[in-house]
Amino acid sequence: MNKIFGAVSSLIALFFGVCCSSASLADSDFLRVSIKCPDHPGNGVLETINENPEGNQTRISLFYTNGRVERVVVAHSDDGAAFKELFALDRATSETTREAPAFHSFENGGTELFRFYCDAEPEAKARYLNLLRANRDILRQLKGG
Repeated sequence: MNKIFGAVSSLIALFFGVCCSSASLADSDFLRVSIKCPDHPGNGVLETINENPEGNQTRISLFYTNGRVERVVVAHSDDGAAFKELFALDRATSETTREAPAFHSFENGGTELFRFYCDAEPEAKARYLNLLRANRDILRQLKGG
């Protein structure tokens, strides 16, 4: 269980720590390269994909129902094509366990990202998409392409 809790803590740090300069970007550092907002306000999936210079990707999916995060799924891919689920946290089963802080950290990060991007004005969204494009360019340069 400690192993899982350690992985959850590391992934929480990954979720929040996506802003790095190319000068100090290590192979273990991930940059956000993609974001997708729920199709319906208050319901659907908020999804982010983060990538490191080696091409490893992590996908974090937050499932919303009636405006609340009910489930978090973290998946990993070595090649960006096939994602394998690392773990999932559900509100109902995590609330009374040691997983609750991890669930709430993902929930709070998702809420901030939702407000910052999904609910943003078109100009602010465009600036964020430019940042994601710059992140992909940095990763491409570091890969030699």
